[in-house]
Amino acid sequence: MIVFLPQSQTAIISNLLGPLFPHFPNLNTLRGDRYRFVEPYLETVQKLRDLQVHVIIPGRHLPIQGAELIDGCLARLHGAVDYVHRETLAGMNAGIDVHTLMNDIVLPSELRVGQGYGKVAWGVRTIWETYMGWFHLQSSTELYAAQPIEAMGELVQLIGVDVACERAESLVSTDQPVLAVHIAEAILLVEPNHERAAAVMVAAHQALLAQGGDVSFWESGWLRHQIIKWSR
Repeated sequence: MIVFLPQSQTAIISNLLGPLFPHFPNLNTLRGDRYRFVEPYLETVQKLRDLQVHVIIPGRHLPIQGAELIDGCLARLHGAVDYVHRETLAGMNAGIDVHTLMNDIVLPSELRVGQGYGKVAWGVRTIWETYMGWFHLQSSTELYAAQPIEAMGELVQLIGVDVACERAESLVSTDQPVLAVHIAEAILLVEPNHERAAAVMVAAHQALLAQGGDVSFWESGWLRHQIIKWSR
C-alpha cells in the first residue's frame, strides 16, 4: 500500500519495496514466505513513478528526498526486475535449466542495483518456480522422497570417507566451495562426527563469504551461522 500526500508529493511506502532502497527485491525470503509475483511489483514501482514523488518514507532508515534521484532509482529498479523476468522466461522457453540460468543471468551495468536484500540469482529461481513449480524436469528422482544427499552418502561409503574428504578439501582450495559443501555434507551423513569434514564445512562457508556472500544480509547471516555450527 502507498499512502500519498499530494501537498508535499510524499509517498509513505513502509517496506513495500523492501527494507533497502533501491535494492533488488526478495521475491521469496530465506526465512520462508509465499512467492511474490513480479508483475504486481513492477506495477507498484511504475505507480510510484507516475506519482512523481519528491519524498519517499520507507519502513526503515531515513526518508529519501529528491524527485530526480527517486525517479532515477525507480526507473533502474523497474528495469532491473523486468530484465531478470524477461531473461528468465527466455531461458525457460529455450529449455535451459534453472541452475544454469541462476549462474548466467546478470544485470547489465546500466541496470545495476544493490543486492543486499534480494539477489538476482534467487530472483531467477523464484520466477522459474513461480511459473513451473517444484518439478525442475531434470530427473525422475525429483518425483520421489529420497534426497540426493542419500545417494551421495552411498558413493562416499563406496570410495571411503577419507578419499571423499581429500576431494572436498581440494575443492575448497581451488575456489569451488559449493561442491565442497555437497561432499562434506554427504560425509557427515555417513559419519556425523567426522572432524575433517566439519573443518571443510567451516572453510567452505568462509570461502563463500569471501567470494561475495557478505553482500546480502540474508546470505551472510546463514553462512556465518553455518560457520559457528561446524566449528568444533
